[in-house]
Amino acid sequence: MDVFSMATPARQQYLDIKSNHPNDILLFRMGDFYETFDDDAKVMAKDLEIALTSREMGKGEKVPLAGIPYHSLNGYLSKLVSKGHRIAICEQTSDPSTSKGIVDREVVRIVTPGTITEDQLLETNINNYLASIVIKDHSVGVSYVDITTTEFLTTEIQIEDLTTEINRINPRELIISKPLPDNISESINSYITLVDEKGYIANNSRKIVEQNFRVASLESFGCDKLTLGIEAAAQIIEYLKTHQRSALRTIPTLKTYSTQPFMSLDQQTSRNLEIFSSGRENSQESSLYSILDKTQTPMGGRLLRKWLGQPLLELDLLEERQKAVEWFIEDPIRRGHIAKILTSISDIERLTTKVKMGTAGPRDLTGLGNSLEVIPDLIAIAGRRTKNKDTFWVLNEFSDNSIPYELIKKSIEPETPPNVGEGRTIKPGFSRTLDLLKQESTKAKANMANIESREREKTGIKSLKIGYNRVFGYYLEVSKSYTSRVPSDYVRRQTLVGGERYITPEMKKYESIILNTSSKIEEIEK
Repeated sequence: MDVFSMATPARQQYLDIKSNHPNDILLFRMGDFYETFDDDAKVMAKDLEIALTSREMGKGEKVPLAGIPYHSLNGYLSKLVSKGHRIAICEQTSDPSTSKGIVDREVVRIVTPGTITEDQLLETNINNYLASIVIKDHSVGVSYVDITTTEFLTTEIQIEDLTTEINRINPRELIISKPLPDNISESINSYITLVDEKGYIANNSRKIVEQNFRVASLESFGCDKLTLGIEAAAQIIEYLKTHQRSALRTIPTLKTYSTQPFMSLDQQTSRNLEIFSSGRENSQESSLYSILDKTQTPMGGRLLRKWLGQPLLELDLLEERQKAVEWFIEDPIRRGHIAKILTSISDIERLTTKVKMGTAGPRDLTGLGNSLEVIPDLIAIAGRRTKNKDTFWVLNEFSDNSIPYELIKKSIEPETPPNVGEGRTIKPGFSRTLDLLKQESTKAKANMANIESREREKTGIKSLKIGYNRVFGYYLEVSKSYTSRVPSDYVRRQTLVGGERYITPEMKKYESIILNTSSKIEEIEK
């Protein structure tokens, strides 16, 4: 018998959507939960150690079920991603209260190891790279991006150098269009995603990259002659279009790099030197990186990791770094002041990316503002009493951030809640419209609160109390023993085991004001 003929509308909708994501765990939003069914539910129950139950979703059809609360999504995503799963997040896209029949649903995002942006899923001092390779004969195009820092690079190398380069990059996810030879795939520790692009990218790679960056030529990017490098970059762009499209608009450019200025360290050499891990258990505690890592910011930690994994061979660049180190060593007091300032700087790279993607919360903005606030102090101390002109390149890395800093400080409350919409994020005086809405809301809430004491006195019902929930809104609750005293203008809203809930015309008036202003406040703050 056809399973669709037996299934409920929700089940049919699920099966339709799941058919487009056969290799992903589909989180199907149903009310306050993300539900999974069938084999997905079994995987979820096992890997997340949650209950596996079943639900009837058609005539005689019981299917395995496992669900998680929507507000706990990020915590569970972290566990699923760490186990190498791809997750398709399917949201309700229409209002259940106004929808006729089943609510509309669609997949709004596919979470993969290389496309995550949530802080809880990222490692602070490690780049979260998504890499792509294209192999032709003995040449390989290699491209990689970190969408949380907007770093996007491409190159071409020989196939014998591929495993060394991929292990140096250490991507969380590697996308390929053709299966890799066994000797290569066995040497790569990254999560590998095989994309079925049917030759489209290979035939249109240059156009894809040019259109993404809105340029007429790739000559200024330095990769104009790197056919395979362009194809690898195009493969990343196309992948992000379907998995994290908003990230594309935050990536300003594509850089071409060469492996020639650096020492090549294969995986075995890196392991023997204990650069990032040591001992048989690959512990990071006694590695060279852990010993040298005195960095005070996440950006510094990631940069140190890059430098150690890619030692310089060019003498001029080595001497430039040595002079910068000498500049710090020669003045311990200055070094201490700079280190102290750096401890108050948040992850500016990732915070600015979140702002560009539109995913930054109020506390992200205050963190960014606090970081930008100390930059002038850092520049002043770093530029004071220096005689070594060869270290000015360090100061040149800084730019004028006074405009975004002033905007954040002028607009965002220092003690803002984590989420917008409560009316406690934007400072008074920044938006007159918002200030008027807050005043109107405060007045309506005060009037609503006065109703409780007034109605108690009027009715003589001392246990009468005012309350609110998301389903029924505001109400006056009266216990069963006092319902005989309820005035005629009370309108019943809900019957309880121990009492009744009512609303009055006056309450409806203030409720309308409170809900309307709250909605407008949330809209403005967002």
